[in-house]
Amino acid sequence: MRYGISENDLRHALRRELESRMRACDVLIEELNVEQGAVRADVVVAGALLEAFEIKSDFDTLDRLARQMHAYHRVFDRVSLVTTAAYISAAEKLLPPWWGLILAESVDRELRLLERRAASSHPRQEPREIAALLWRNEVMDVARSIAPDRVRARSTREELCDVLADVGTLADVRRWVIQELRSRFERRAPRRASGSTSSAA
Repeated sequence: MRYGISENDLRHALRRELESRMRACDVLIEELNVEQGAVRADVVVAGALLEAFEIKSDFDTLDRLARQMHAYHRVFDRVSLVTTAAYISAAEKLLPPWWGLILAESVDRELRLLERRAASSHPRQEPREIAALLWRNEVMDVARSIAPDRVRARSTREELCDVLADVGTLADVRRWVIQELRSRFERRAPRRASGSTSSAA
């Protein structure tokens, strides 16, 4: 039997830590689809900003991290890796300096998260990719409110995302998307929800 810190261990510790410092208006989302499901962010906090946390346990590898990294850069304001001693050194070499690094250690049978490097802002976000976090009905609602003359009943999700990116600044698109994500997940389960469910709308 292989022993180590599992993804569930890390996820539970991370949720506990994040929920202890979240504001009432923040929403914690698990398994949020990015790039139409090509990548899935483990944990996201939608608050004043969009902050993502990628989990790599003792039973994972870093093989997919490069692809995940580039997808996250297009969407999230801040990104952190939560991992164990097995991968922390390799992650420090692989990840750009704006990624946060959180080390999980078992102390007296309790898992503790230690911030090795704080996450910071970066210059690679793309408004259109942020808009694409929304389902079609959500991005339709936003587009109708800001540019009704550019919206048709048959507008595709991609066309609607283009509208948001064309009309709004990066800050505008971020604000619209965070508002819609809050509404989506607060209707389901206040403060925490799973984002993996797709929408047929």
